[in-house]
Amino acid sequence: MKRRDISGTLLFILFLFLCNACQDFLNIDPPVSEIISETVFIDDRSATSAIAGIYSQMMSTSAFAGFDIGFYCAMSADDLMLLISSNEQIQFQNNSLAPLNEALLSSFWEPGYRYIWYANSVLEGLANSNGVSPEVKIQLLGEAKFIRAFCHFYLTNLFGSIPYITSTDYRVNAIVAKNSQAEVYDKLIQDLLESQRNLSDAYITNGRVRPNRGTVTALLARVYLYAGDWSNAEVEATKVINDSKYQLEGDLNRVFLADSKEAIWQLMPVNPGYNTFEIDYITRGSSGGLSLTNELLNSFEANDSRYDNWTSSWINSNATVITYFPFKYKVASLNQPITEYNTIFRLAEQFLIRAEARAQRGNLTGDNSAESDLNIVRNRAGLNKVAAVTQTEFLDAILQERRVELFSEWGHRWLDLKRMNKADITLGQLKPDWQLTDVLYPIPKHEIDKNKNLLPQNEGYQ
Repeated sequence: MKRRDISGTLLFILFLFLCNACQDFLNIDPPVSEIISETVFIDDRSATSAIAGIYSQMMSTSAFAGFDIGFYCAMSADDLMLLISSNEQIQFQNNSLAPLNEALLSSFWEPGYRYIWYANSVLEGLANSNGVSPEVKIQLLGEAKFIRAFCHFYLTNLFGSIPYITSTDYRVNAIVAKNSQAEVYDKLIQDLLESQRNLSDAYITNGRVRPNRGTVTALLARVYLYAGDWSNAEVEATKVINDSKYQLEGDLNRVFLADSKEAIWQLMPVNPGYNTFEIDYITRGSSGGLSLTNELLNSFEANDSRYDNWTSSWINSNATVITYFPFKYKVASLNQPITEYNTIFRLAEQFLIRAEARAQRGNLTGDNSAESDLNIVRNRAGLNKVAAVTQTEFLDAILQERRVELFSEWGHRWLDLKRMNKADITLGQLKPDWQLTDVLYPIPKHEIDKNKNLLPQNEGYQ
C-alpha cells in the first residue's frame, strides 16, 4: 500500500511545532498558533500534511491510539491480566487507581487532549488561510472535527465529566471547566454531524487510513448507542452496513490486515520495522507481558473459530501451555513487511450496534431484527443461531457476543460493562477491592493542580 504523498520539510516543521506547542496542554504560548496558520496552511499540499501529521503522531507511540486504550481498559475489565508489571499498571488491573498514576496522564489525558489541540490548530489554521482550495478545506475541516470528536469520546468514557476543548487559546484552556458527559455527547455529535456533511463516501487515499463519511458514521452510531438513542444508532449503523465497500471477511485472519474489506478506519504504522504495538508488547519476555483471563477464555462457545484464530498460547519445553494471549495482530518480528494496520472501526461492530439498538426497541426476532444481525456475526464465527427469546436474553447475548468478537480492541469490554450497568455485578465477583466508583478513572492530579476548575475529583478518589 502506498504511503501518502507528504512534504518532508513541512512535516518536519509541523513536528517541531506540535512537540513544542503541546508539551503542556494548559500552558500553550500564544505565538505558536501563528506558526501553523502562516507557515503550514499556505496551500493544499501543506494543509494536507498538517492533518496527516496528526495520524502519524497517533501511531508513533503506544499512548492512547497506539495500544494503551485497549491494554489498560481490558485489564480494568476482565479480559486481560498482567504477567510482567509495574505498580502503575497493576492499579488498572486491581481497579485501585491513584490520581498520581502516571499512566492516567501519559497514556490517556495528555495525548488525548494533545490530539484535540492539534485538530483545533488545523481548524483555526484553515479558517485563517486563503491558500487552501475550497474542496480541500472542506475535506480537512471534516477530518479535524472527526479527530476532535473521537478523542473526546474516549476521554469522557474514561473520566466522565471533562472539558470539551474547541480552542488553542492557552488563556481559555488554562481555566477551562468540565462539561457533563451529556454535554460532551451533544458537542461531539454536533462535530460528527458537521464532519459527516463535509466528508465524501470515498477514501481519498490508498487504504482506509484517513476518515471518510463511513468512518464518521460508524463513530456516530456508537455514540448514539452509548447515549441511549436507539433509533439513531440503528439508522447510522445501517448506513455503514449497506455501504458495499464494507464486507465481513470470511477469513478471520484477514480482518486486521491493511487491505481488510471489513476495516472502516485504520491507522498506518509509522515506526520503522514495526507493524502494530499490540503483539510486540503481548509477546514480550519469556512468556509474554499479558495473558487472557480464564473468564474470557471460558466464555467462548465450543467450535467458535475466533478462539482458534484470535488467541494463541505460550508453550514450555514440556509442551505445557503457560498462558494464552490475544492473537488478532500476528506480526511480532521487527523488520517485517507492513501487512497489518491498527484497526479502529470495523464492520462487525456495526452489526452488533444495530442488533443492540433493535433489541432495545423490542425488534427481537425475524428478518431485519436483533436476531438476524447477531446471527450474521455468529455465522462468521462458525456458531449456531442465537438461542435468546426475551429482550433481556437478547441483550445478554449481545454483550457476550461483543466480548468474544471485540476483546482487546479499543476498550470495548470495559466500556460495555459500564454503559450496560454490568460492571458492579461482573467485576465485584472477580476483584476483591472493587467499588462501584471505580467505573471512572480519576482525573490526573497533575491536571487538577494546574486548573482547579477541573474539581471536583471523580467520586471515590482523593
